[in-house]
Amino acid sequence: MEARPTGIDIIGDVPWGTHISQFYSSKDDFYYLAAFIKEGLFNNEICLWIYSHNTTYQEVKEIIKSQVVNVDYFIESGQLKIVSYSAWYLENNTFNESIVSKKWADFTNSAVDNGFDGLRAVADIGWLKKSDFESFNNYEQNVNSVISKLPLIAICLYDIGNVNILEFGKIVKNHAYTLLKDDAELKLLKNDELLIKEKQLQQSQGNWRKLLQLLPIAVFIHDEQKIYYCNNAALKITGVIDYDTIGKMSLLQFICEDKRQDYEDFVRQVLNDKTCNNCLYTKLIDKSGQLLDIEIISTKYIYNGCSAALSIISNISHRKRMVELERDIIIKNDLLNETIEYDKIKTEFFCSMSHELRTPLNVILSALQLIEVQQKNTGNSQEKYFNIIRQNCYRLLRLVNNLIDITMLDSDFFELNVKNCNIVEIVENITLSVVEFVKSKGLKIQFDTNTEEKIIACDPDQIDRVILNLISNAVKFTPTNGNIWVNITDCGDKVIITVKDNGVGIPRNKQQLIFNKFQRVEKLFTRHHEGSGLGLPIAKSIVEKHGGTLTVESEFGKGSKFSVILPSKTVAEQSCPLATLSPTGHNFVERANLEFSDIYA
Repeated sequence: MEARPTGIDIIGDVPWGTHISQFYSSKDDFYYLAAFIKEGLFNNEICLWIYSHNTTYQEVKEIIKSQVVNVDYFIESGQLKIVSYSAWYLENNTFNESIVSKKWADFTNSAVDNGFDGLRAVADIGWLKKSDFESFNNYEQNVNSVISKLPLIAICLYDIGNVNILEFGKIVKNHAYTLLKDDAELKLLKNDELLIKEKQLQQSQGNWRKLLQLLPIAVFIHDEQKIYYCNNAALKITGVIDYDTIGKMSLLQFICEDKRQDYEDFVRQVLNDKTCNNCLYTKLIDKSGQLLDIEIISTKYIYNGCSAALSIISNISHRKRMVELERDIIIKNDLLNETIEYDKIKTEFFCSMSHELRTPLNVILSALQLIEVQQKNTGNSQEKYFNIIRQNCYRLLRLVNNLIDITMLDSDFFELNVKNCNIVEIVENITLSVVEFVKSKGLKIQFDTNTEEKIIACDPDQIDRVILNLISNAVKFTPTNGNIWVNITDCGDKVIITVKDNGVGIPRNKQQLIFNKFQRVEKLFTRHHEGSGLGLPIAKSIVEKHGGTLTVESEFGKGSKFSVILPSKTVAEQSCPLATLSPTGHNFVERANLEFSDIYA
């Protein structure tokens, strides 16, 4: 703490926060204090003299005038204030310890805010009644903790005639120094215990200040309007070059504009002890305009007798970058794992394709060899072998078509031939074309609709293909004596086509996998049904190209229901008559044979 000259030779210089007492027997003993006031006025301090009932304003002025010639100038400028004890110590003629303690803090802080170094005070306690001594003595003990933290030097005056020996001892104990006259000579009593404590406190405060300056984390003591203290790290994080400049600023000035309301609410809660979370994450803009992510940890702190916030501010921009980097690493690891899994699926797919291609070729080759043998015999019917060749040709054709179409869909080269068609007639004819085949598998198929005609824009060949694929899957995965239902529902702005079965169903965790390319629910070498697994992904893509959706509802062991939802819209073209031949030259039966080629009778 800074040392200040007292103007009293036997005391000399004392640090801020020093509390002195003086015993007097007459007003003549006050003249020693004129030099004390003079030192304060000439060293840029506010000086305060609180006089008691036994002294007048004019008498105090004359005492000071013995050392300060231009006393009126200091009174008019406001640097010297002479006030009555009743105006300072009493509230409704009653002494209130908390109010008076706050007055010392507020008056001292006001002096500093107005450019003065601190406050120097003389307070005459001659007004104190005997009955009030104990409460005032308690106040004196407590006020030491307030004064010790303020840029304040105070001398309390006690009437020696009103003090007994016990009270004398308590007064001496509450002050660092005590002045009294002995044979007209001013004597000094030192309270060594209190002086040692004050010295230790000053040394501790000095050590703490040094420690705070060495800390790499920014430390601020502030309120909503002003920064009272900060360390070197605080200057660094704000970009301000000196303490004088930052002392005239508010911490709010460094907070990003759109975050200021949150910051103000946070500081207000800290000052009022109403926050349950003393931490705030926000953004700070330093003097150079750089935006930093910061963490503020604050607690209420009494600074120079007033409520303030002690805040530690950390730059967490690097921490956020690390979190983002970790997130990127996780995403990239997921992508890597997906790529590995995708590659595994592709490998499995191509293994499956080689199996799918090799099997029909081998069967065709075997059948042809048998035909050659039969031709050498006596003309047995060869129809069975031709049927085998035809079915496997369909299988190869379907596989090749699917491979070409999935490539075109992925490359966005797949085009629809959209016309205005009666979707009810299309689906009904498709269903009727496969009735006999479904019966041959020991199954029943039923068609139902809530409307006889619904004209929508669609590609009839591709709708054939989607519905046949769904029926084909229902046939594959429905045991003998099972049922398949094909329904059309006109919902006004949309048409819903459902293909439902009571077959084996699909486990819930596998239902989305069936629409993935290169992936099958049943793995290679353990499957019970033939096929490449491309039918449903192609069907889904075709439906989506129509602006619709393909969904599945299934319960394992109870069957599945696939729903094709198409928008009810038309195009500005002539409606197409429902043909029995597709552009590729296949009629409905041939299309069914093509789609059902991997289901053996």
